[in-house]
Amino acid sequence: MVIQNQPETVLHWMQTNAPAAWISALIAIITCIFLLRSRRKPRRIVLREVRNTSVVSIWPTVRNKIKMTFEDKPIQSLGQIEGDIFNSGSEAIQHPTLTLTLPEESVVLGVLLTPDNSEAQCKFDRNKIIIVLPYLNPVREHKQIVRLSLLTDGRTKIIDVTGGGEGWSVRHSPLPSPKQDFYRNIAMFIFMMTLVPIAWVYGGYIERRYGISRSEISLRAFISVLPLFALELPAIIYVCIYLWRSFRRSIRLLR
Repeated sequence: MVIQNQPETVLHWMQTNAPAAWISALIAIITCIFLLRSRRKPRRIVLREVRNTSVVSIWPTVRNKIKMTFEDKPIQSLGQIEGDIFNSGSEAIQHPTLTLTLPEESVVLGVLLTPDNSEAQCKFDRNKIIIVLPYLNPVREHKQIVRLSLLTDGRTKIIDVTGGGEGWSVRHSPLPSPKQDFYRNIAMFIFMMTLVPIAWVYGGYIERRYGISRSEISLRAFISVLPLFALELPAIIYVCIYLWRSFRRSIRLLR
């Protein structure tokens, strides 16, 4: 009896508007992703922080008993900031100039820009750094990245990045704070925990509405899960991007 009714159920379901609507939604999502990927991006220089740490970590109770010097000059604390400078746009930027500002109590001790063939120039005065580049190609097509490394005496925090000119701008991408990391991890945990209940409830609805069981493997079963997949796709992409960036940052720190 079940074998005889199954083709009727499949034919009835295929004759409804549901398959066409779900396939259209999938095509629309793919088209939107393609258009977003292929659209012309604005010319923008991004300074993305990779590492922001104290090179020397000392117990507060013994900090006053230890003396540190840099080039025979006394310093209070030694910190290091590393970052990547790249062009996230679609066109090259000629002669960009960036100005980095650290906290007022911090002092820049040294700056290193690599690779050497980038021909980058740099000058600094106390808590300000000015970086001048001859050009910066789009990172997506040319993979050009200028790596910044600087030593500081004081707080290791970039509080402002300025620059820009006709047709281009600057964006600062700092490292997430421990509180931000905590909330993101909580959000991802909640999201992963809700995936199974949502899928189970949705599967029950599909089974009652269209007669497609949760264990069925067929074309109509695949099409039936497309709305759920489209609904959760943005969150899945966000989680994947966050995990990929965390993994890439960890690899960079191990070098």
